[in-house]
Amino acid sequence: MRTLVIIHLIILLTSCISSGGNPATTSTSSVTQSFSPSPNLTEKPDLSSLDSETQSQINILCQDDYFEGTQQYWKCLDKEFNTISGVSKPDLSSLDSETQSQINILCQDDYFSGTVQYRNCLKNELGKVNGLTKPDISSVNSETQSQIRILCQDDYFSGTVRYWNCIRDELNKIGVTPNEVSVETQYQAAEAQEPSTTYSPSGEQILKEKPDMSGLHKIETAIITARCESSKIFGVQSYWGCLNEQIEESKEVDLISLLDTLRDDTDEETREIIISYCEGFVTFGIESFYRCLGNELKSIGR
Repeated sequence: MRTLVIIHLIILLTSCISSGGNPATTSTSSVTQSFSPSPNLTEKPDLSSLDSETQSQINILCQDDYFEGTQQYWKCLDKEFNTISGVSKPDLSSLDSETQSQINILCQDDYFSGTVQYRNCLKNELGKVNGLTKPDISSVNSETQSQIRILCQDDYFSGTVRYWNCIRDELNKIGVTPNEVSVETQYQAAEAQEPSTTYSPSGEQILKEKPDMSGLHKIETAIITARCESSKIFGVQSYWGCLNEQIEESKEVDLISLLDTLRDDTDEETREIIISYCEGFVTFGIESFYRCLGNELKSIGR
């Protein structure tokens, strides 16, 4: 089945690159969790004391067990709940949304490894930006912004400070000395512009409507839909939250430039190989898919 999905994506995505056709959604893979045998549980573990993101993460970690049987699924939930007990979750809410998104991406491998690993990664990344400022790229036009972000995309996936330094260097090369902005101040300003935003008692954003994807490229819509499909079984807020997060991530990379390079600078066989390989990264989100495309193109000198 997995092979059929990959072939389907290759055909439709390659067609879209060549002719602008509609791409299709793909299925996502899950992360297998193993645990020691334990006595049978008489009821499903209650995760309601956890924030919605952690609940979603635990459900994803236990996704394979969900389809193996009730007891196996409940035991996985119980194990993950007990593992996270007493381990505080770092609060990223003081950071601007772009930095929050980047930190979440930097920690995505840990996200699928376990709750404690993920929280430790968030804490580590948060410590790296504590009290720092970031360059304001808005002083140049949108085309230049996109080019600079592409030039710095490797640094984006290496670390926040390294990414900011790359942006500063690229701006300096064209004679622009960027203003420095506080990530916390930028976040507060954004919140002031959105007074209608609602949050749960645990600080999680509550969405009142499905995020609008009408302005996205057809390929972006397909990838985001595929990435978030598995979130549907965990509720509306989980699904909408996933869509919203992926839409924000899609703004960080110029997809059109990547597609133009794929179309103009590679032959059909090479495109199929790249798309086939990168299809697996859809599981981890649209940023990971973009990074894969960029790295594969870079590996062949494109």
